[in-house]
Amino acid sequence: MKIIKRLLILLFLLLFTGCSNSKVKVNSQKEIVSTNDDMVIEIKEKMFIAQLDDVFTNPNDYIGRTIKIEGFYDPLEMDGRTINYVSRRSPGCCGNDGIACIEFIGDKKMPKRNDWIEVIGKIEEYEDESGKSVRIRLGTLNVKTERGAEFVSQ
Repeated sequence: MKIIKRLLILLFLLLFTGCSNSKVKVNSQKEIVSTNDDMVIEIKEKMFIAQLDDVFTNPNDYIGRTIKIEGFYDPLEMDGRTINYVSRRSPGCCGNDGIACIEFIGDKKMPKRNDWIEVIGKIEEYEDESGKSVRIRLGTLNVKTERGAEFVSQ
C-alpha cells in the first residue's frame, strides 16, 4: 500500500512539473562569458596548453578579457623586430621539444631571455600577412624569482 501511495504522489508531481508548455531560455557560451568580463582569466600550469588552445580556437570568447599567465620570456627576432612571447615547454613532434606560447606587446622594459615572467593584459585580435590571431596587450609585466613548471603537458 505504501508503494502505491508513493507512486501516486510521484505521478502527481510529474504531472505538475513535467508537462509544461513554457520554453526554457538557454544562454549561449558567449552570453555567459560576457557576464564575467571583469574577471581575470588565470592560465595555470595544470591546463596551460588546453587553456591557450581555447584562446586561439575561440578568440571571440576572449577578446577584451584580461588574462594572467606565467612562463619564461622567449623573444623572437624576425624581420628586424622583436616578437615577445610568454612560453612553456611542451610535448612536440619528437618528444618534449614543443613550445606552448602566446605573444604579448607593450611598451614596458623587456626582461632577459628565459626570465620567469608574469604577464597580465587584455586579449586583442590582430592581422598580419599570415592571417588573424590573438595576443596580449600588456598591462603588467613582472619578473618573478620563483619559477613554475617549465614543462607542461595539458
